[in-house]
Amino acid sequence: MLSPANNVKSSMNWAKKIKELRYRESIKQDALAAQLGVSQASISIWERGVSSPPHHVQEALRNLYGATPSERLLNAIRSSILINPNPCALFVLRDGRPAIDVVSDTGVLGDFNSDPDQNMRSVFGTELEQMYPQLVESGLFKGAINTARLICNARLGARNVPVTISLAPFSLDQEHWFVRIDLRVLTTDEAAAQADGPIPHLTMIPAG
Repeated sequence: MLSPANNVKSSMNWAKKIKELRYRESIKQDALAAQLGVSQASISIWERGVSSPPHHVQEALRNLYGATPSERLLNAIRSSILINPNPCALFVLRDGRPAIDVVSDTGVLGDFNSDPDQNMRSVFGTELEQMYPQLVESGLFKGAINTARLICNARLGARNVPVTISLAPFSLDQEHWFVRIDLRVLTTDEAAAQADGPIPHLTMIPAG
């Protein structure tokens, strides 16, 4: 068990670190609190050295602000996906196959959060699965595609609904590629306009 002196020292260390991080990232207390899922009052208490953040918040701070600019950018993208009100996910290659890196907490993506290593082809239903080989063969995870857009029927919980799925590949080092996938349910008018067109319909814009 830490002595009172050690507790104060730990609080002082975190107070300095949080201030430095906010200054470096040009982020206000309320914005940092929102990203960490805590109150602004908690940020203020930690910065004043009254107490230290709990362990899970300390880990979140380390993950949120990586040691390098690339890590900080990637963690910012992950955070934006987690709090996104719409269904979206970030995919990465693991052992040669695409897998979920992080998924938005919208509640409409079923139990995907329970299995973060799900294969990409099982995430949004059979129609995206059918397009999966074409996307990968076209270089989705190799920088050969700038953007891709798929209009299809997707499984959201127990429903099959017409959606548009946007796929945006990016890399922070030109070696490790990620793909951000955003899903949007078509409006009634959009669905009616698409009724006479082919579904699924895939559009890819090559890079370069």
